[in-house]
Amino acid sequence: MTDRKNPMSAPRSQKSLPALLPNISQLTSHESMNGIPMTLNTLVLEKKGDCDTSDDTMDWKILYLKSRRQSMKIRSQHQKERDRLIKEKLALRRGNKLLQSALIQSRCNASKILTERCSLVEKMLDSIKQKLAEENRLTHLLTNRLDDLEIQCKEISARALAADKAKEQSDKFAKLARAQLKRSCEQLSGKDYIIGNFKKEREELRSALQNRNNELMDLDHVLEVYSEVVEGILSRKSEWSKSPHLRDNAYRIKSTNNNDLGWYEEYYGTSPDIVLQFESSAAFKRLINMRYEVYRYKYNVKDIADGFEEDFQELLEKVLLKARETESMQSILVGSTDTEIRAAYYDLCILWEEGMAQEISVP
Repeated sequence: MTDRKNPMSAPRSQKSLPALLPNISQLTSHESMNGIPMTLNTLVLEKKGDCDTSDDTMDWKILYLKSRRQSMKIRSQHQKERDRLIKEKLALRRGNKLLQSALIQSRCNASKILTERCSLVEKMLDSIKQKLAEENRLTHLLTNRLDDLEIQCKEISARALAADKAKEQSDKFAKLARAQLKRSCEQLSGKDYIIGNFKKEREELRSALQNRNNELMDLDHVLEVYSEVVEGILSRKSEWSKSPHLRDNAYRIKSTNNNDLGWYEEYYGTSPDIVLQFESSAAFKRLINMRYEVYRYKYNVKDIADGFEEDFQELLEKVLLKARETESMQSILVGSTDTEIRAAYYDLCILWEEGMAQEISVP
């Protein structure tokens, strides 16, 4: 608005007020912003023009400033509305993008689900086809089975006819058998007395057999005793037929006059009192039995006889010395703790097993 002249600075002329005011079209063309024309209240100007021109108390600038303020207010409102529309447009674009992405995701999910369902439907169709094929096969088998059953029914009917004929014949034979059985029962009833006598004789024979068995058992015991004596005699004769250095002294009969103790100590390596004292120990029994067998077959096991005898006597002394304490003989020989006595006992067992492993033949 720099091209406009200030009417208040110029001297007052004799022209009328409408002539001094600028054209309304010029104001509207100059005062515009972003293509929005500034509107003026032309009615007020025209009305003022009709008034008395001689009254110049109203300045035209007031009207111009009012219209300018109104236009600026309209511009600010328009700017706010435009910003709001731009924000809504951006929000709509973002929402559209989100909707598009959601639509794409839903399409992907739907396609996956559809693919899975299609695969499931194909599998179901394959299984149905297999079931149909199986059912067709079963139907064929059942048809063949029905044909076989019809043939069997015909055979059964033929057999039934033959069975009826056989039944008639069996009835005839049954009548004859009943008559014969009746006659046999009559004959058996007459033989009850004979059967009773046979039962009595059987009981008598059974008691006699029991007595004979008891007598035979007694004779078997006597025979066993005599057999042992005979075997001893034959064994002694066999040993006496050998040279003196090859005889087995186990079959020698010693004098019974105060010589039993010496014989026991000779073969077992200890006295009977010690054996009776520790007879509850299985390990001690095994120890003296091993010594007896080694001494008895000393000519057959010459390799271990001397060494076994030395180790046996040494172990026996240690065991008898240890047994004077509260510890039992079994725990001394085969206890849970590793001791020198236990090791010596196991060494003797191993030596005896190795030496006696070979077959010992006694003539």
